[in-house]
Amino acid sequence: RAPLPRRSGAPWWHRAAARRGPAATRALQAVEEAERAFGQRTYQKAAALYKQAYRIYPNPIILYGLGRTFEKLGRHAEAADAFHSLLASVEGVRERFPAQAQEASRILHDLEFDLGQVLANGPQETRFQIAGRQAQPLPADVRLAPGRYRLTSMGSGVRDEREFPLARQQLLVIDLGPSSYRRARWLTPTGIPLLVLGCVA
Repeated sequence: RAPLPRRSGAPWWHRAAARRGPAATRALQAVEEAERAFGQRTYQKAAALYKQAYRIYPNPIILYGLGRTFEKLGRHAEAADAFHSLLASVEGVRERFPAQAQEASRILHDLEFDLGQVLANGPQETRFQIAGRQAQPLPADVRLAPGRYRLTSMGSGVRDEREFPLARQQLLVIDLGPSSYRRARWLTPTGIPLLVLGCVA
């Protein structure tokens, strides 16, 4: 596995953190602790520290460390989400940290073989929650292990809940549009779509 990048023997953004103020410096300290915990194979502690660092200072490269840690914990859906968010960031991660981006791409490709994916779109005011994860704005792109899940959407005074199955390599596309109908389209591993309509009014 590629380590978090280092410059001149210092941690990957040590110099930048000093220039960017106290939040970046606190995040750097959390990352350094996370790296030590990772090296000691205390992965739960490492994951908590990477999350803390990202909350303080959301530099996308922190997601690389978080993704590696989730992978070690066997939390493959969360690892895939972390790597996907890292690679989708607009902050030039692929150019600035090519080894980590390449490794994240490789791991993500391997992980996605055993996962399903949910894509949700709709009005900005709508919040989307699935599998007990923190509610997030739309559009949302979530990877999950195969299983049965509860989906909750909230917005414009409407709360919609439903359950659905998800298989490996299956893509579920959900349109939480402004009408009283919520549409979900399942694309099976063979590519056969199934359209589901449900009135929530």
